[in-house]
Amino acid sequence: MISPELLQAYRETSYIVESEETGGAEGRFVLSIGIASLPLMSLYRRHGVNCAAFVTAFNPHSRRATNARNHAMQARLRSWTQHHGYFFLQGVGRHPDGTWPGEPSLLVLGMTRAQARETGREYGQAGIVWCDHDAIPRLILLDD
Repeated sequence: MISPELLQAYRETSYIVESEETGGAEGRFVLSIGIASLPLMSLYRRHGVNCAAFVTAFNPHSRRATNARNHAMQARLRSWTQHHGYFFLQGVGRHPDGTWPGEPSLLVLGMTRAQARETGREYGQAGIVWCDHDAIPRLILLDD
């Protein structure tokens, strides 16, 4: 089970997408849980998709791992994503209070909810952020 405090932290986190392609200020935009994202909708149209997932391999089970392990697992996730033909943008999940280091992440365009859940579980994540056709980021818990 995820503690209420951790659940609240996930909801408050800024899921930052960084890319020249985003068309946002300085090549970045922020996904916030429950708030539709116009830059994400624009990416959907440009790439002919209707969903996306924001995923990381950092800090499995919401426990801090070593930098070496985190980076190795994130490289594995990036490689898996490329191998399966997904287009993705780099990102970082960062809580506004800064007590937890930002976690490098990927915004994977066209990744279904089922595939996002499976991927999150594969990398030991307690949750992932998934966006449907409406470009509203939703926190999907994986503890079931």
